[in-house]
Amino acid sequence: MNNIYLPKSNKLISFPNPLDKPSFLKSINYNNIKKHPNKLSNEQILNINKNNINNYYDYLSEIVYSEEIYFGSKNISYDELLEYINLKSVYSQNKYKNFKYINHKYDNNIFFSSNFESGNLRMAIKHSDYEYDLILRPETNSPKTFHWFFFLVELNKPIKSKQYIIKFNIINISRNTMLLDEKVRVLSYYNNYWARDTFNIFFYENNIPNLYDYEENLITEEIEYYNNYESYFYTLSFSFDFSKIDTNEKYVFFSYSFPYTYTNLVNFISSSLAYNSHYLKYEEIGKSCLGNSIHMLTITNFKDPLDLMSKKKYILFTARIHPGETNSSFIIQSIIEHLLSNDINMEKLRRNYIFKIIPMLNPDGVILGNYRCNYNGLDLNRMWIESNVEICPCNFMLMK
Repeated sequence: MNNIYLPKSNKLISFPNPLDKPSFLKSINYNNIKKHPNKLSNEQILNINKNNINNYYDYLSEIVYSEEIYFGSKNISYDELLEYINLKSVYSQNKYKNFKYINHKYDNNIFFSSNFESGNLRMAIKHSDYEYDLILRPETNSPKTFHWFFFLVELNKPIKSKQYIIKFNIINISRNTMLLDEKVRVLSYYNNYWARDTFNIFFYENNIPNLYDYEENLITEEIEYYNNYESYFYTLSFSFDFSKIDTNEKYVFFSYSFPYTYTNLVNFISSSLAYNSHYLKYEEIGKSCLGNSIHMLTITNFKDPLDLMSKKKYILFTARIHPGETNSSFIIQSIIEHLLSNDINMEKLRRNYIFKIIPMLNPDGVILGNYRCNYNGLDLNRMWIESNVEICPCNFMLMK
């Protein structure tokens, strides 16, 4: 999948290239913007929670985007909010297929979408034209894990002022830490490049209870692992100035980190095979739970005589066991590119070693927009000893 439809105009745009040169803006000169401090006081947090909850009690909040149901015009109360956030059952494969591509109601201000590979945004709730609460989709079969986000926002009206600032609150983060703040900002992709120029970023416990009875409903035995999650959700809040967008279509992607999709990997492998037949061989070592290929690359100098080949030692690389840790995909791609290069040191390595590389151990999790788990809700880093071909085939293929 290389293209995405814009919600407003239904035009095709290119999927944001993770290797586009990012621009890390060190300073933002916004006039009349009072930035929040990196840490909020308890009193400030209580006031924020009180104001947000009052919005729901007063029926001021309207659902404007949902992957599950077409709402038309619907206000949402606080009790309904708890029901939507706290799932009664895990997201199975069939349920995921049933809601993933259902259309949604468009807001008259902005449009939302996560209808693309690795996308994750379950619901958007409007407080005003300048503030929205966002609810993330949980990881499949992992009902207490809400962390990764990657979604598109498109403006639905012309900008007539020097600034058009909208605040977004992701209100169901399930962990008590988030490596984002005013220095390491939420990623945005607009004007065809990546930037970290979101602002007013803060993270706090929001007192919305996480009520899912995971001990009763969990499909695995990882109770101890899930005990690390909090009893209350956390909010990640950030703002963006849409007047900075110079393209004709006023859209921006927001992401937890630079996305690197399964399709990105497939395209990279295809292009590498086309130019490196003497050093690179490809094989599919198995299928994931959802039938995606588990790729393995072998890199060495295949022209070497058999007696030399038999003496070479093996080096194994694996990457992307946690879908949200996208940095590992960029690192493994760089390793592959270097090993295939004409650098004299790489030639020595190919003469002495055989490199076996599995660049994506968790393709299902990457495609589905999970952060830590595979389709079955398992942290594959905890499943090496207990691996089997049905619940974690990627681990099983390596352990055979």
